[in-house]
Amino acid sequence: MYNSVEFNTSTDTRFVQTLVDLKLNDFVLSKIYQNSDAGAPSLSFAFMNQNTPLIGAPTTSAVLSTTLPYHNMSPASFSQEYVSPEEDPQEFDGVIYGPRANETFNGISQDRLHKAILGAVGTSRLRKIYESNKRSFFEILACKPAYSEVLAYEICKYRGDRLISRTAIPNSNSLDVVQYVDTQVKYNTIYTYKIKQLVVVFGARVRFQHPGSALESEELRREDYDSHGAWAVIDPARAANRQSRVTSGGYIRSIVTPNIKIFEVPYGEQTDCRVIDDPPCMPELQFIPFRGKDDRILININNAFGEYMAPPISIDPSDDEFFANVKSTQGNLQNDRNEAVVRFTGDDIAREFELYRLDYQPTSYQDFSGAEVDYSPISTTFRGSRYDSASRVDFIEKNKSYYYMARTIDYHGKLSNPTPVFEVKIVNNDGIIIPTIRESPFTARATPRKNSRKMRRYIQISPAMAHQVIPPGTTDQLNVEGLSAKAEPQLDLNEVEIGLDSEQPSAWGKAFKIRLTSRETGRKVDLNVGVNLRRRSGTD
Repeated sequence: MYNSVEFNTSTDTRFVQTLVDLKLNDFVLSKIYQNSDAGAPSLSFAFMNQNTPLIGAPTTSAVLSTTLPYHNMSPASFSQEYVSPEEDPQEFDGVIYGPRANETFNGISQDRLHKAILGAVGTSRLRKIYESNKRSFFEILACKPAYSEVLAYEICKYRGDRLISRTAIPNSNSLDVVQYVDTQVKYNTIYTYKIKQLVVVFGARVRFQHPGSALESEELRREDYDSHGAWAVIDPARAANRQSRVTSGGYIRSIVTPNIKIFEVPYGEQTDCRVIDDPPCMPELQFIPFRGKDDRILININNAFGEYMAPPISIDPSDDEFFANVKSTQGNLQNDRNEAVVRFTGDDIAREFELYRLDYQPTSYQDFSGAEVDYSPISTTFRGSRYDSASRVDFIEKNKSYYYMARTIDYHGKLSNPTPVFEVKIVNNDGIIIPTIRESPFTARATPRKNSRKMRRYIQISPAMAHQVIPPGTTDQLNVEGLSAKAEPQLDLNEVEIGLDSEQPSAWGKAFKIRLTSRETGRKVDLNVGVNLRRRSGTD
């Protein structure tokens, strides 16, 4: 059992790759997480709308704000802060993937001279990266983004609101896609994985001086800190008027110095992660008749193996909720026709089988709801041992069709799709027993009606009374007494419609097939009957 988290990584890692080559990842990350556990400081950021005026703007003009923890990484104190010869790398409550158990790393942590050399190399590389990507004061005013790299990725695992574990994965040039496999999970337990980026931002700090004042440091070059320009002094009351003119100007000295920080930036979140097995495959259903027996059938049900995807089929209303949870857990899979499907896998043994039976041809699987046989579900445990199949003898009536269907329930309570519907019939024709077993398609749903009845020796077939009478009022128009040649009828006999107005169609002029079936032998006799109306006049 495992959960898998996969995400892409940043490939711009010039400084980070230096830490990888010098094997300084563990030193830096250990110090960062040590500071995080102790409570790292944080900065608040507000992203403003570009159309919002800066002068006199209300404090609610920020369209997005956030607060991020950070860690300082100054070139002047990098060696002392992260690779101090007097300190060993600190442990934290988490896991750092890297050479922590490597003999080389263990040797570095104990060699003060080696650590001092690596600290000096790392400091030099940090300064070079900043120098090659530094921004001038006017570039900062123009909102040129600061150069940044992703130092590492942190995966925080939660169960509910409780933090379970922290895992740090250092970034490098060779790391393209991270596929994190977590095997420390429990079955059907929901976990949440929050991913953070440790981003090294090569920012800058700007200070201002009068152009005539003395330099703060001889290490700074004049061309790096002198930025001359005309500055507008505008009345704040007229700030909204973009046509305001510059009323005065002046020069200022700007000093831009490195301000490198490592920010903990949220990267993504994967929720509702749980380990559950897929629903099982539909079982294999086999029917075996008995020799010389017309009242029973042997049913063998075997668990199936393999993997396939198919639309889920519900029998009971409660199945809809079960399959909805399965589809959500599997990521709402779809087939080529954009139909919602479920992945069925035979990765578990069957706990029991559900067997359904009907004595009429179904129109859908929902017709089997509540039609389980008396001995269903059929357990696969026999005398304390677990098996992957089951058998039962079902007693039936001869010369009668039965419709069977089954599905599997595994040991985690997962339901399979139902099997195809099988029609089973054992015909006894004067002692000759003929079993008929075949797959049965669903019939079209029609208005329920009684299409058969029992009989003994004689049968009378005639149209219903509603189809034999003359509609009321028609006899007066016919003038029946006048049919003896005293008076001509007012309505011609051929124009009269026989039968009352009803929702049932008229039977006249139609043909019907009547099938007689012997309850003893199952023999059938078909009668093709036509119902015709013959009209005769009163003189015939």
